[in-house]
Amino acid sequence: MILKIGEILGFETDTVWGLGCLPNDSAAVDKIYEIKGRDRSKPLILMSNSLSALLPYVKNMPDYAKTLIDKHFPGALTLIFEKTELTPNFITSGK
Repeated sequence: MILKIGEILGFETDTVWGLGCLPNDSAAVDKIYEIKGRDRSKPLILMSNSLSALLPYVKNMPDYAKTLIDKHFPGALTLIFEKTELTPNFITSGK
C-alpha cells in the first residue's frame, strides 16, 4: 500500500479533492503541508471512513457521536473531538 511507504494520495470527497497520508508519518504530513502551501500554524484534519479507525485518536467520544458516525460514515459528517496522546502534534499544530 502506498501509504505504508510514506507516500500521500489524492482522494475525492463529497465537495473537494483531498490529500491524505497515515497520521503518524511526519514526513508524509510535511509533504502535504508543502504541496498545499499551508501555514504550519493551521492544523490538518483527521479523516476516516470508520469508527474503529478513529477511536485511537479521539478522547471521550460521546455515544451520540458514535450513533452519528454509524449512520453517516462513510459520508459527509464533521465532528470535533479532543485528541488522545496518539494524535501527533505535527497534525494539530500543537492545538
